[in-house]
Amino acid sequence: MLDPFQFERPIGVDVDRTELRYVSALHQTTMPMPRQDGCVLPEDVKLMLMSKHGLKVTDTEAEDIASMAGVPGEKWLDLPKLMAMLWIPWLLREARKPTVDEVKGKELGSPLKILVDRMLQLMCGSDGTLSRAQFLAHLRSIGESQLAENEELVDEMLEMIDHGESLPLKPDAIVQGLTSDVQQWSTLAEDSCTTPFFDVFGIDKTCIDGSDLPNQVELTAHQPPSNRVDEGDTEDVEMNGCRGSTSASVGSTTTPSDDPQVTPRRPVCVQTSSQIDFMNDSFRSLGLVALVFVFYLVNVVVYTAALLVVVNDAQPSCDDFSCVFTITIVNWFVIVGVVCITGLVLLGAAMLTNNPRAMSKRKCIFAVLSSSSLAVVPFVIMQEYRNDEEVRSSLSFVSSDIYFGLMVTCLCLGGLVVLVQLFTIAELIWPSVRAKLGLREPYFQRASHWTKHAGVAKVSKMADNLTNFHSSLQTGTSEFAIMANVLVKPLLIEDEQGNPRGMGLSQEEYNSVNPSSSACDPPKVQSQSGSLLQTNSSIHANSCEDNCETDDQAVSRNMHSDVQTGSRCTSGQVNTSSNAYKGNTLSSKSECTGGFIWSWKRVCSLQHWQEEGLWFSANILLGQISQIFMLILFAVALSLATVGAANACTSKREEVSGQPFALRFIPQAWMINYSFIPALIVAILIGIYEVVCYIPSFQSTILKMRCGLIPCLDGKRFHLNRKSADMIYSVVADMMYMMLGSMALLWFIFAACLFLLFWPLTQTLMLYLIAWGLGLTITVAARMIVQWACRRSFSKGMYRVRVKPDNIKNLALECWRMGTGSGGLLVRLGLLLLAVAVFIGRIDVDLLQEDLAIFDGYPRWFQVDLIVHEAHRHPYIERLATLYLYRWAYYRRNQFGKTSGACWRLVFVLTLMPWLVRDRVRVIQDPAAAPLEASVAGKQKWTGWLRQRKQVCGNRCKEENEGL
Repeated sequence: MLDPFQFERPIGVDVDRTELRYVSALHQTTMPMPRQDGCVLPEDVKLMLMSKHGLKVTDTEAEDIASMAGVPGEKWLDLPKLMAMLWIPWLLREARKPTVDEVKGKELGSPLKILVDRMLQLMCGSDGTLSRAQFLAHLRSIGESQLAENEELVDEMLEMIDHGESLPLKPDAIVQGLTSDVQQWSTLAEDSCTTPFFDVFGIDKTCIDGSDLPNQVELTAHQPPSNRVDEGDTEDVEMNGCRGSTSASVGSTTTPSDDPQVTPRRPVCVQTSSQIDFMNDSFRSLGLVALVFVFYLVNVVVYTAALLVVVNDAQPSCDDFSCVFTITIVNWFVIVGVVCITGLVLLGAAMLTNNPRAMSKRKCIFAVLSSSSLAVVPFVIMQEYRNDEEVRSSLSFVSSDIYFGLMVTCLCLGGLVVLVQLFTIAELIWPSVRAKLGLREPYFQRASHWTKHAGVAKVSKMADNLTNFHSSLQTGTSEFAIMANVLVKPLLIEDEQGNPRGMGLSQEEYNSVNPSSSACDPPKVQSQSGSLLQTNSSIHANSCEDNCETDDQAVSRNMHSDVQTGSRCTSGQVNTSSNAYKGNTLSSKSECTGGFIWSWKRVCSLQHWQEEGLWFSANILLGQISQIFMLILFAVALSLATVGAANACTSKREEVSGQPFALRFIPQAWMINYSFIPALIVAILIGIYEVVCYIPSFQSTILKMRCGLIPCLDGKRFHLNRKSADMIYSVVADMMYMMLGSMALLWFIFAACLFLLFWPLTQTLMLYLIAWGLGLTITVAARMIVQWACRRSFSKGMYRVRVKPDNIKNLALECWRMGTGSGGLLVRLGLLLLAVAVFIGRIDVDLLQEDLAIFDGYPRWFQVDLIVHEAHRHPYIERLATLYLYRWAYYRRNQFGKTSGACWRLVFVLTLMPWLVRDRVRVIQDPAAAPLEASVAGKQKWTGWLRQRKQVCGNRCKEENEGL
């Protein structure tokens, strides 16, 4: 493909599991490597809520949150549990939709009804009745033996759906079991322009002293929560609602339970300084961040540069190495100190009004005074110095008109910053001023709204994938049954305690503990026609009839794979085959995604945010701004340098006009202009190319990580990136200076080549090199034509059609290459030099091979910034965090996420997605106790606890066989 950002992305139910593993890798905090089983522990939940929301969560509360999604006693979230949690908002949204069209009186189709009907078909069979014994057998068939043995919990699950032994089970009963315990979740909040914290608590984060306070926030549909504005310097408050929102819509963002006295707990948070949070990007205004950053850059260039010149002049002059070395170290520390202090004072103080919650009037007034002082005071001091007659020679540049223009620019930028800050203060005094002026909601509200919208869109797409997958399959001994049998059968092997023995058993080990299978006798399970158990049993019989094939052989025998062609496609085009899944995957569909134009279109329309939830981080934005700033500065500086060099050459030639020998060495002004100006144009074009490439690059990189094209949970590079989350501070400066180096190198190469071509002393040599290069090019073109003609006639594929002529051709071309190989060396050197000059300015791509990446860590830091923001702002992470907040808000009240409802959702997931059965984790093992070196390289198939269980159970079976 000509577009380097376009790629073919797989789609389907298997890719949904891959993205869930990616989310688990982001969520985990275990070092040095994440758990390969994908489990999320209470510690991970605790740290995520602290980093994302600044919420204090105790260990007991974190364990309660982690145990909200499944079987009692399991205080962790494996992939099926995470999947079940992600489905909660979708289940509620679909369940609350009207089922009948009031105008036409027709029943409306619902994906939830289709999936529930399919679930009932697999559980109950054709007659639709579900006995207790059949329900227990179904639980065991999906590997939930521990759940099946908990009679009290099973009774509670059946009671939730109003189960009757002789009555057919209705879809509404299953929907009730899936959603009745999570009614506090508001589907209106997913469409409102509010933050998740506001959706749960009715206020945004309020840092208070003390631990758990009584319920102080009570919401109704007619009484929105009042704004807690300016209650102190430690208050963190979000402005309620959106522009144009009514009181009812705002107040209903948190749906109360049936008991009006049940309200969420008061959150206890810590100060997070959200105005400078570049990991979570929880700013009030992203535009103010960009404006203050530009103000900082201009301030550093204008005033800090002059200060550093004064500091350098104050140092003593010396010639020995030790003295120069000492002064150099001092200079660098002075530069670092001045830049850091200026940044902390300017950025930290000016952005106090950019905290979306800390709306203290005193802090805002202090921010206005600081910005005004940093804009006015240096201007006045420098203007007084400019008016002084005694200006030192090293600071003569401050007297120029260009420098005065930069001073005025800095003053104007400071004035804009102050105006934005004053508007924020006006919002504190008159909260309705934004709506009256017709302005958009603050950035942090709009960003949260877009992320929630993306979460709804992605889970809806997941539901469509699952619906299409089941719609394409037949009941009975279908591909679905084959797949379910392959995945579930090994889990049915249990030890004496009833725990699954693992999935790594060979066919011999399976037969040794399952005589019915080894005797080609399928297990006798009483079930209805078409149920999952019966289809599993029939597949057992089919596999035994064919010489008891192994699982992999059964897969290869029943599932043929189509080879996908490498034809080009346009973005949005979907490639599909007749199979429901391809090889070991569950889908053979793919779509062309990414691309330069595709990405920029989606950025301009915000589709990348609203549909995919691709978070455009503030670091990348500031990096782009700094690149544009440096591009303008480079163009102006080189233009002035070109004019100055041309004038200097003209003056010098006038001085030595009577010396012909000297005139030969001094170039003319036109040589300078014709060399530097085209080189400057090329450098600027390359700089523009590098600026506009980051948006498509960051989109394609994130989408590749989500669909598994870039390994994450099993990727060595991802593990290294997890250890370097603090390296995001280098992204902005690296983007700026790398592009500057690229433009400077390209300008030097092209300017040097053109100048040597125009300069009389080297003109002959350059013309000779050009003639030699053209001749070599024609020779190579002739060889390529001959080779193409011979290839069409003498060979086909890897074999030769005419052996003798092809041998003669190969010998001739080999000799030909011996004569022109030196030219290939020069061509490769030139191309590599050109590639380095171009791609050294892009930190989003690897300049060196992966094995040599130790010498170039800059692309890693760019990816670190992407995954850090994914770990805070991925739509699934946002949804999981909101569910954690709901559980925390109703802690000890058992009002959100009951165990029985969580088990029903787990059964829903494992029944309709049996490929997730292999991801169920029964025992958590510390990764440090069982290193997974092979898994880091992607060669480990099963997790450490499965391998250990296989060894223990294998030894036990061996002892039993020896006893027999």
